[in-house]
Amino acid sequence: MLIALFGFLLLQAQPPDRPGRMDRPDPKMEKRVESMRIAFITNELELTPEESQAFWPVFNEMKAREKALREEMRPRKPFEEMSDEEAETLLDNQMKMEEREAAIRREYTEKFRKILPASKVVRLQQAEGEFRRRLVNEVKERRQRKERPARRD
Repeated sequence: MLIALFGFLLLQAQPPDRPGRMDRPDPKMEKRVESMRIAFITNELELTPEESQAFWPVFNEMKAREKALREEMRPRKPFEEMSDEEAETLLDNQMKMEEREAAIRREYTEKFRKILPASKVVRLQQAEGEFRRRLVNEVKERRQRKERPARRD
């Protein structure tokens, strides 16, 4: 659920008037967010250079699999245009996606345990949640700044 929210927020962080947007995040924004994530998690976990070298390829592999799963399960038409039958199928697919996401998480938690101490694996889960919260707050703040007219003194 949080992963879907994060994806949605990335999509919403883009300017609505960008031509050809098609609900895809801006690649520059994706790279910026990814750089922020790397710095944040590396700092929060206090990864050594050796741990970083082993950890990041596995973490990136996990994120790529999660992203591919979300893309595979993304609705192909707006919710408002769905029939009840299509909505039922979507709901079923969402449940299957959550199960597959949990399986991916289990698999990669075991991989991380071979690379990092268990305490850092637990901190990873906390750091990911904290990063998402900070990202959500940043998006909210940016929207509020855009909505407020500039004050002239």
